[in-house]
Amino acid sequence: MSIKIFLEEIYNSISLNKLENIQFLLERIRPYVFEYKIDGIIEVLEAQAFQSAQEKISIFLGQFNSLVCTEDLEIIELKLEFKNLELRLESIVNEKTDIERDLVLFNHRQFEILGEITEQILSIKAEYLHVKAEHVSHNKSAHEEVEELKKEAEDAKKNYEEYSGQYEEVQYKHVHVLEEEEALDLKKLYRKACNLCHPDKVSEENKEQAHSIFIELQEAYENNDLKRIQEIYELLRKGDFNQKRKVSLNTIEILRATILEMQSKVEQALKELTELRNDPVVLSMYQIGKDDKDWINYFQSKKEALENELEYWTSCLNEVKKEAVNG
Repeated sequence: MSIKIFLEEIYNSISLNKLENIQFLLERIRPYVFEYKIDGIIEVLEAQAFQSAQEKISIFLGQFNSLVCTEDLEIIELKLEFKNLELRLESIVNEKTDIERDLVLFNHRQFEILGEITEQILSIKAEYLHVKAEHVSHNKSAHEEVEELKKEAEDAKKNYEEYSGQYEEVQYKHVHVLEEEEALDLKKLYRKACNLCHPDKVSEENKEQAHSIFIELQEAYENNDLKRIQEIYELLRKGDFNQKRKVSLNTIEILRATILEMQSKVEQALKELTELRNDPVVLSMYQIGKDDKDWINYFQSKKEALENELEYWTSCLNEVKKEAVNG
């Protein structure tokens, strides 16, 4: 189906007040945005300024026939295939980014809620095994048991030090808790901002600056910092980053080669996404819950069990210390 038919359907849907069709059709015309310069139409449709949208669509359709006549049909089809692949790649990358961000958030909540008590448990357990190994070492007939206890104590110490280092990295980092609507706004604005400053989508002279902004945007997204993402997006909108990288795709040979390259990128991205989806930690995370509030509730529910475990290891440590003192 061509851009002309999609736009005619949108025009008619507005006339018939069938506004529920607009969102579906809007997604169908996105791949054509740069090929036919219809970003103005998309903008007014997103703003639900439907009268203005009809006016812009009428102007576009009036010019459409002469536009098609000036382009070779095969080039138009290849350009459309390229744009569809670009859109597919963007969709895959967006999903992968969302999962990676969820993992960061999931781990942060775990450390934030259970980090301190888990660190205490690992510390006391390591101390208990060390004291016990020292105590048993006085029994010359228990050589194998001593060696096993020393190894356990060493492993426990390493676990404690590793966890303590990770906990120290995140304990002073603040991650905002968002309401459901705010979380949706965060994702929407993040993707819009990405589209404006992604290093692969800007002109060569803007690449370095775009890279710095993109990193800051990623950090704000991981921290649920809706306010900062709004600020970055507004700055990008007002700046020069909306001038997209211009790719010269005017010959069939160049287009075919570019499409093959894009197909390879899509395949690689899809492979990475599939691996991430099937990662055991990711599967467990989404079994526990679908969003930040679910994970917060889950980790809070585990606190009592860890308090009991802490009490158990503290008791074990005190007991083995008494045994060591009493010989």
